[in-house]
Amino acid sequence: MTSTDIAMTRSPLTLDDVPALTALLNRIEAAEQQGEPAEEPSIREWLTMPGLDLERDTLAVREGETLIAFVAVDVHTSLDRDGRVRCQLMGGVDPARRRRGLGAELFDWAEERAAQLAAERHPANAEAVFRAGGGRDPEQETSGDMPL
Repeated sequence: MTSTDIAMTRSPLTLDDVPALTALLNRIEAAEQQGEPAEEPSIREWLTMPGLDLERDTLAVREGETLIAFVAVDVHTSLDRDGRVRCQLMGGVDPARRRRGLGAELFDWAEERAAQLAAERHPANAEAVFRAGGGRDPEQETSGDMPL
């Protein structure tokens, strides 16, 4: 059986995923060399932070038993100084599984979930601002060629 014969499954993250998520984050770190290895206690703390509903706000992709990608959505409970909702999408794809559309699929899911969550937490029609790594505001972009 080759890796392409193994079905990919999608489901929410659970606390049982802490070791697998830590391992995935460290594979990503090894490839990107950002200098911040993941540790299980920190990952467990992150997954249990107030406001994060693992069942509704996370999505994990597994190839067989191996966690190969994930995304988590966070929508701040207060508006920013301009009256907008802050939405953060956090995720990653195993370096060996990149360039196959998986990250785009997860990002699309996360954008939709963030919009739903923003509407739930801030029903007064506040505008949602999605923040990508580094906190860029899409309205302030000067060029459509900026990477995500």
